[in-house]
Order: sequence, then structure tokens, then C-alpha cells
Amino acid sequence: MLKIIENTAKTIEKNKEYLTRLDSIIGDGDHGINLNRGFEVILNKLPSLEKQEVDVILDYVGRALLESVGGSVGALYGSAIMKAGKVVKGKEKIYLDDLVNMIEAAEDEIKKIGHAELGEKTVLDTIHPFVETLKKASKDNLPFLDALEGGVEAAKKGLESTRQMIAKKGRAKYFGEKTLGYQDVGATSSYLMIESLFKTMKEISKSSNSVS
Repeated sequence: MLKIIENTAKTIEKNKEYLTRLDSIIGDGDHGINLNRGFEVILNKLPSLEKQEVDVILDYVGRALLESVGGSVGALYGSAIMKAGKVVKGKEKIYLDDLVNMIEAAEDEIKKIGHAELGEKTVLDTIHPFVETLKKASKDNLPFLDALEGGVEAAKKGLESTRQMIAKKGRAKYFGEKTLGYQDVGATSSYLMIESLFKTMKEISKSSNSVS
């Protein structure tokens, strides 16, 4: 989990300017900068979390984003990650079914806080197809990495679909039809996190051959 978070932080840092440029077109123009600030705080704290359980780690990550990231992105991601952590409280190992439950809990929290639904050009348009693909993979008893790979592909399609949507949430909604043709920044940052998760698990699998 610590490696996943570390790589996610590095991914956001690498893409902070891209995210900020994307947000400046139909948003506040601070998405990448704000999100990166939060992950910088988290990255500095990771060494002290090495012996903590997964739910404790995710609770810290969520709280750090809530406290250090401005705008709605901090509240959405922070609360979602904290909720995901609660689902696996006390667990020492996380299997595919657990990951499905975590992402579903995170999605529900985002819907609740953001008052958003699928198809409104938000982070949900990336997260929902990801979790639905994982659920199917779990029912089909696919290997963990195969499930993640399919989930990433579904998330990417969801992300790309936001270009054909009119924004209905956040500052972007004030741009109305002008948002057509542009990729949603929240859907983009969530996709980058999902892709980073997959890449990290592949990396861990190669080094340990222990992914179930």
C-alpha cells in the first residue's frame, strides 16, 4: 500500500502542470497544483507509516488531502480514500473482492459529497467503469493483475467519454456547451491514479511473484 501511494504521489507530481493546464480551460486552473501539494505532504510522511495497517494508512492519506488540498478535489478524494480504508479495517491482505468493495465505497462517498451522477463529466465517469469491470472480473475469478488491466482499459474509455459530455458540476458547469470536446480534469487525475495502481502492482508482482 505504501508503494502504491508513493507511486501515485510521483505520478501526480509528474502530471501536475498537465492537470493544471487542463483545469485552466474549463475550471479554476489549480487542480494539479493543489493535488500535488497534498501528495507532497503525504510522501514526506510515508516512512513513519511503515508498520501501520492499511486502514490507518488510508485514513492518514485521506485526512492529509482534506487538510492540505484546496477546493472540492481535496474533499472528494480525501473523503473517498478514508471511506475506502474503513472497508478493509483489520485486514492484513487485500484481495480482488476487497478492492471492489473499497472502490465502491469511494464511489458512493464521491456521489454523496459531490451530489454527482454518472454522465455529468466528473471523476465518476472514470471510477464507475473501473469498479464495474473489477466486479465482473471478480465474479469470473480472473487473476488480480488481469482484472486490474481490464479495469484500467475501462477507466480510460470512461475518461475519453467525458470529452463528449457537457459539464454539470463544479465551476465547469458555468461554461455550458463550451465544455464539449474537453476532457474532465477530475476524471483525468483519477485515471492517472488508477493507472499508477496497475503499474505498481505489476512492478510488485515481478519482484515478488506473490500477487493473488
